[in-house]
Amino acid sequence: MEQLEEEQEAQLLPKKYAEHQAVKEQLAAREEKLAEGAGAICKLYCIPRNAEQCVEIQVREGSRQVRWDWVGPNFGKVGCKYISICRSLVTPGEFYCVPYDAAHVLLVNIDEDTITEVGEKVSSDLVTKYATAASSYDWNGRIYAAPFLAQRVLQIDPYTGTVGEVGPRLVKSEQGEWWVTIASPITLKIYAIPWDARHVMEIDPVRGGATRKVGPDLGPTPGKYCSAIVAGDGSIFAPPYNARKILRIDGTGNVSLVPPDLGVGPRKYCCMCQGANRLLYAPPLYADQVLEISTSGKGNRLIGPAIGNGEAKYACAALGPDDKIYCAPLEAHRVLLIIPEDHEVEEIGVDLGKEEEKYSCIAPAPVGPMMYAAPRNARFLLEVDTKRCFVREVGKDLGPVKRKFTAILTGKPPEAPALVRSGTAPQKGAGASWSPPSSRSKQRTPPQDQKAVEPRSLMGVLRLCASNSMLTKSKPFKCKTARQRTMLSPMSPARPR
Repeated sequence: MEQLEEEQEAQLLPKKYAEHQAVKEQLAAREEKLAEGAGAICKLYCIPRNAEQCVEIQVREGSRQVRWDWVGPNFGKVGCKYISICRSLVTPGEFYCVPYDAAHVLLVNIDEDTITEVGEKVSSDLVTKYATAASSYDWNGRIYAAPFLAQRVLQIDPYTGTVGEVGPRLVKSEQGEWWVTIASPITLKIYAIPWDARHVMEIDPVRGGATRKVGPDLGPTPGKYCSAIVAGDGSIFAPPYNARKILRIDGTGNVSLVPPDLGVGPRKYCCMCQGANRLLYAPPLYADQVLEISTSGKGNRLIGPAIGNGEAKYACAALGPDDKIYCAPLEAHRVLLIIPEDHEVEEIGVDLGKEEEKYSCIAPAPVGPMMYAAPRNARFLLEVDTKRCFVREVGKDLGPVKRKFTAILTGKPPEAPALVRSGTAPQKGAGASWSPPSSRSKQRTPPQDQKAVEPRSLMGVLRLCASNSMLTKSKPFKCKTARQRTMLSPMSPARPR
């Protein structure tokens, strides 16, 4: 008897599986249909390091579905292509990636949704040529990249799309010279922050990319700094990687080291983000705590609890739509949340495991509360819901390739709906013109030959009010008190409460 029941159940299994799959497909189709009306599609772009192509992330506000596609030119499997992004200040919507091991500069145009290689071939040698670039604040708006293992400064002209090397030929070094390139909005110069070099290098865009070394001798320490940011007062700050102190370049171009002395420990900090309170925050890589930097150079301190247990914890940070800073984990287990307003630090979301080098770049979506981290060694995109502090892996499997992406770019926000033109009938939800309280229940339609007046100015409001009063032929509404007259009159100035 039992054997017969088992045979019958075995015969029913394929039918049950088919029914289960059908229900699953129906639910997926329903969710997709609901997502179509949830909002416009927004995009983010993951720039390839060891991946073969760029990845375009497609998100829709109000939908839980996240899709991605391979886009742009195929760079093959060999070499580290690009590791950073630089925004053009003179051609809106254009972002440039200087070649790390690649042969061409990469242009991402978020307005036209295109990804192309531009300019002449820089070099076919698979060497670490350039790490980062900066757009100058002068009228030319050219982009410059200090050499890491290359011999000369790289210049990009966004107006013409030309790429070339400028300035004197530097001595070729087997060690990397300058990692970070950053522009000052005050001095209008470009500064290269030393990796193994002993001095900061200044690049002058006005003089065709002429270079000179500035500031004190920073010593022979290798891997001094690998990140920098322009603060709210225009000064440049770089947190120490292997160096002991913070590097500061003020509005006059003066280079100095500011406290505290963070010791000789290696690989302390490798990224930084500015909070809404104008203070700077660097999450720990091999350091124990978050570093908070004041633009005055005083009051720099470590905040929050000690994090992690010696592993490389965080290598990226970005300001979220809620004015809090989110850091995707490199080898830490959870997302790090920095609250600048309260100077507090905490870990949020699920435990993402012990996998090495999970994520090293994060960016907010163009609209909505979500943030996304592109996988480095992880296999899925990471989504952070800033409203609920909810973290999850999304999208299809991106494969086992190591160091896939180390840069992510927020795309163009969706366009706002067109405004109602003057002279057209008002749409539902578009607002209504003012009329006296006594006539709101019996408003009349204006004559067809009378033109509508759009209240774009005070005179427009006055004309509109007079027009409404004449059309409705209502008697003046008498108030009992001066307070009521003030509240009901559209022309009375607002009174402070």
